[in-house]
Amino acid sequence: MNIKGELESSIPDNMKMTEKEKATIRHRVHSPYSSKWSWKPVFGSVLCMMIIGVLIISNIQSIEKGQNATIPLNIPSPVHDAHQVSTPLTKEQKEHYYEQYKKIIDTAMEKKTGVVIKVPSMEMLNENSDWVSPEIYKERVQKIVEGHIQREREMREGMSEYVEPAVTENGISGKSKYFYFSGIIREIIVTAQFDTQYSEELDRQVFVGIDNISSQIESPEVIDKGDWEQTSSDFSLVDGSRTYSIQIEGVFSYNSATYEKAFTIEFHCDENGKIY
Repeated sequence: MNIKGELESSIPDNMKMTEKEKATIRHRVHSPYSSKWSWKPVFGSVLCMMIIGVLIISNIQSIEKGQNATIPLNIPSPVHDAHQVSTPLTKEQKEHYYEQYKKIIDTAMEKKTGVVIKVPSMEMLNENSDWVSPEIYKERVQKIVEGHIQREREMREGMSEYVEPAVTENGISGKSKYFYFSGIIREIIVTAQFDTQYSEELDRQVFVGIDNISSQIESPEVIDKGDWEQTSSDFSLVDGSRTYSIQIEGVFSYNSATYEKAFTIEFHCDENGKIY
């Protein structure tokens, strides 16, 4: 059967097309299709390129702005200090100042905070900035010591979660403390033997004796942990004989440098005589 004939016969009479209408349809079918919306893809591409360009320029400007930004240092304006040396010192004055500098350093080092401060030779001191009055020199040294103590305090706070309570084995109790030595952290363990006794007055165990106080570095994971030599120890019984306050002094050696350190650590006993 002729499919074309069937299709034509299936079309109602009132829908029959003229030869002219058929020719028009054939022309449209064979002509290339051009949508009235054909400009949209081009416009979208151009718009995307413009947006990307704006973002790139903005990022470049932000980067350049960040690189060129300066942080205010808040440097105070120079103020005349009555102790500042305003005129060149004579040789005799320099020698006198230098002796004062050494005394100031010696006094600071007696505190044994773990910081090392030395007076350079006279020839190494800068004429314009290093030769200051002993009062100013003392302030500078004090700032160095205070800065070291502050750094050590901050370091201890950061390491507090790693500090374990006292441990007792074979009658010897040990407790550790972290210290800061010129950029490095070391753990020192203090051990001692304690005796406790029941107090009827307090109805609890209290300390009655201490012996064999010693200290050592505990850094097994560090290959070059340095050396610690305990030079002295002392103690006092406080808090109603519930606490021993132990004072330790020693020298820490590392990479040919030595640091004197003095510190205090406390051991406590609970009502049952457990050391912590």
